[in-house]
Amino acid sequence: MSTSAVLLVGGYGAVGAHAARTLRALHPDLSLVIAGRRPESAETLARTLGHARAITVDLARPDLGLDGDLAINAVAMFVKDSRLNGLRTAMNRAVPYLTISEYAFDVAPAVTRWAHTAGRIPMMLLGHHLCGLATLTALHYAQEFADVSSIRIGAIFDENDLGTATAQADAALAQRVSPHPLRLQAGRWTWANERDTGSTLQAADGTPHPSHGYSLLDVVSIAAASEARDVTFDVAIRPTAADGQPRHEVIIEIDGTRVDQADGPRRFAITDDAHHARLSGQGAALALTHTAGLGNTRAAPPGLHLPETLLDPAATVAQLHALDVNVRPLPDVDAAGNRGTPAR
Repeated sequence: MSTSAVLLVGGYGAVGAHAARTLRALHPDLSLVIAGRRPESAETLARTLGHARAITVDLARPDLGLDGDLAINAVAMFVKDSRLNGLRTAMNRAVPYLTISEYAFDVAPAVTRWAHTAGRIPMMLLGHHLCGLATLTALHYAQEFADVSSIRIGAIFDENDLGTATAQADAALAQRVSPHPLRLQAGRWTWANERDTGSTLQAADGTPHPSHGYSLLDVVSIAAASEARDVTFDVAIRPTAADGQPRHEVIIEIDGTRVDQADGPRRFAITDDAHHARLSGQGAALALTHTAGLGNTRAAPPGLHLPETLLDPAATVAQLHALDVNVRPLPDVDAAGNRGTPAR
């Protein structure tokens, strides 16, 4: 085991465990510290991973209750860092910090705390769907367009793929605190009201599902990186298939003028025959690799980072293919459900 390690707080949870496994696959010699409030869960995962140890942390303590002799080279938070003690720990130890739990409406405390230290460390805000994979894939396909008028991201969850009780409570809180999702409409930032939050999202097979807007950071990231005039993020829930196997889909709809001068919308999909936590864990692992400079990757400089500011969209899509994630163009589907020729 190396002399320093990546600290994964909540690393045995649904997303954290998948991130840890992906990190192990990408970086076989990387030392990991799996931390949380349940030492038995952390121990089980650490034994499975190898080159890992389990510890207990106290989120209420400014130093998380860490042993002062524990050498770490990055802090990744897979639980809500409401007291910002994970961020304090990273700043005090001058190591990169990654957080996945901030919605579009609650990033201010972390950003302000970070700014008051003159931005001494790299901080990755990863409150995006699938920890940035949806945004990066959308930006990859947007490169086929000379002019992008609109980008819509739609996440389709199975009923049995809504996360743990903690994750569902967090999502319910987000809906109560910010029932009107942030969206870009005709180049103007607005908070959608009850009349325009409901819509329909077509799955990869063309099946329509009722959907509603949601305030994730994908909207602001895509708007800044693509210059699209309309950007929205929607969520739909569908019944689980008869075999009980969860299937997660992300549908990306892009409209504008293509480089080849063709007009009209194009549709793309990320699909996975597993709970969405697996894709989220893979996204977090890729983002952490580029933030902390793991393996042969150059470490991020001190600063405030988003997935699209560190990760190349085309390289990320290639990495997803290497991880056996299905990313592909879809046939166009009109309002009547008629399927056309797949976008190239």
